Amino acid sequence: MKVLMFLALASQLFTPLWAWARTAPVTLTIDGDGVAVKRALKLSDPGESHASATIEFSSRSGQAYHLHVKHKDLPDNRSYPGNLDITLKDAAGKKLGYLFFANNGIAALQGIGTLGFIVAVDGKPMDVKLRFSNKVAGNLHVAELGDERLISDTLVPRFGFQMIRPMLLPETQKGVRSRTYSLDAHPYAMNYTLRDLHDGMVQFQYNLYARSDNGQSLLARFYYNADSLANLREGMFAGKYFDPKNGTFKLVYYPAMGQTEPPQAASSKEIVR
Repeated sequence: MKVLMFLALASQLFTPLWAWARTAPVTLTIDGDGVAVKRALKLSDPGESHASATIEFSSRSGQAYHLHVKHKDLPDNRSYPGNLDITLKDAAGKKLGYLFFANNGIAALQGIGTLGFIVAVDGKPMDVKLRFSNKVAGNLHVAELGDERLISDTLVPRFGFQMIRPMLLPETQKGVRSRTYSLDAHPYAMNYTLRDLHDGMVQFQYNLYARSDNGQSLLARFYYNADSLANLREGMFAGKYFDPKNGTFKLVYYPAMGQTEPPQAASSKEIVR
């Protein structure tokens, strides 16, 4: 019996944290033109009872929408074991916004705290936000991130356009680092922004803008918060903007010093050291 108990304990010690199935409360908010939604959800690790949810809601004018959230496994050859899919659709099933957020499980999402996207719906911004924890303070500041290298991969199949590049973000004002690049001659631009929030919290943003003679307007923003450099480097995602004229814009982000392999169980040698 003692041997069995020891083996059971040892198996737990050698199990990576992301493999321990968890369920956690999540606060969902959706804010937009005539839309104000706040729901308390439960979300599980992939394969568990609360690994997906569908939320139906309407604007004050009666326009119906669906939000689908699904936490699922990724193949073994990916750098993260799972991803959180968030898809916004209209009543006819047309996709309006999409975020694929790679992650190490619910515990890791709680470490990040807040993530989401803003997408233009009929020209008006709609903000879909998931809050996994109510963090109010951290130890990360934009002023310290001048050497932090961030990777961008922007694809627009309709144009045959792809731009992959590392980026360093210059300080554009106190508490903000930002850099913008045009999508060649096309009337669009992509932007990375790091912004101080409060008390050692930073928000990373991947922004897509439409450009015209009158300036630029936000089409989509994909974002997450970080309270430490480790959490900032844990972010990795692919967002999609669905343009009515030019099709899908795929916006991929990852930090240069981000995760390359899923977490592995510690060896017995590492434990006794």
